[in-house]
Amino acid sequence: MTKKTTRQYLKNWDWHVNRIVTSTEIDINEPLAAQKQRIAELEADPERWFKHYFPAYTTADPADFHKEATKRVLSNPDGQVAFFHP
Repeated sequence: MTKKTTRQYLKNWDWHVNRIVTSTEIDINEPLAAQKQRIAELEADPERWFKHYFPAYTTADPADFHKEATKRVLSNPDGQVAFFHP
């Protein structure tokens, strides 16, 4: 196995970021009131939020354990949660 260089890691990272940016539509003409309403609705439903902002990664409905993991992460103020696989 060859060792990756910093340049290779940065190139991979740039590709990854570009994939996310290009997969998410942004309506620059969306009225502020509509934008605030959309954001509030999405923040009330994290699974819809994922689908909206990361469509390239949410190709199927989340499993129950995904939903439970989301609840655990969002209910923990410092964002640190440990998960154990049996």
